Amino acid sequence: MPAPLRCVALLVLAACAAQGGPGWSRDLDAAQGTARNQARDLVVFVGLPGRAASDRMRDEALPDPRVATALRAGGFAAVAVDAPTRVDVAAEGIGAGATMGILVLDPSGVPCAARPGPQDAPELAAFLAAAVARRGALAALRARHAAERSPESGLRLGALLVESGCRHEAEPLLRAAAAAGHDEACGLLALLCGRQGRLVEAREWLARARPGPGTAVLDGYLAFKERRHVEAVHSLQAAVQGPLDTESAQMARLYLGKALHECRRDAEARAVLAALAAEGLGSVHEGAALHALRHLDAPDHGHDH
Repeated sequence: MPAPLRCVALLVLAACAAQGGPGWSRDLDAAQGTARNQARDLVVFVGLPGRAASDRMRDEALPDPRVATALRAGGFAAVAVDAPTRVDVAAEGIGAGATMGILVLDPSGVPCAARPGPQDAPELAAFLAAAVARRGALAALRARHAAERSPESGLRLGALLVESGCRHEAEPLLRAAAAAGHDEACGLLALLCGRQGRLVEAREWLARARPGPGTAVLDGYLAFKERRHVEAVHSLQAAVQGPLDTESAQMARLYLGKALHECRRDAEARAVLAALAAEGLGSVHEGAALHALRHLDAPDHGHDH
């Protein structure tokens, strides 16, 4: 490429990165209006300008072709905003204690998926694909609960909302289900509280859940969040030997790899994370494993857990 054209290309790429990548608006209100008028879900990147992890995600993940493909495949509109100027969006959509991340709003502006923290392109693309896959079921369960208003319909909706990352809407539904005697809600509340850093509450809910392979994964996950990494390794190594559904098994391996790393057992951590990343299901956990492997290779890449 001739030097003048190369300079122009570099300037275009820099401008795209500053805007959050091709197709990423910078005006939330206008983007919401467009999404509403066109009946499209809206992906919102909530960033922290000047923070290395946030700037890296903005400059590398958002313009990545894999993310662009996921946006097109899902029919999404997209906007990048700064957390300090839209505290309302960060707090309501992503959750307490999280000031950056990705949020998906339906055409009416209701959150339908959220994931806090920095994400690499594979992780973000998988998150967007998962949001699309859950779109129909989430709308159906919301409509069913609006009609029934029962603990059972609330439990089903709450479970999918936890899976989607919609914490604010999920919690009252799950609390009502737990009060009605639905044991499954206790484990889901333990996971929800753990994600929010409410670890004492998480342990209280886990103590009320029926013991089983899933609660063993939650015990290891909470130990990791509590920075009891040796205990997390023991719990998660035992958990992965049991019968687990795919989601729980991948979560267990992801946090086992992270806990091994925190215990300075990086060779074992790399083996666990690489095996997870190679499963080929296109899941968010696989993308998160790639993110963790990148951290192992370049510790300054970020250390978000």
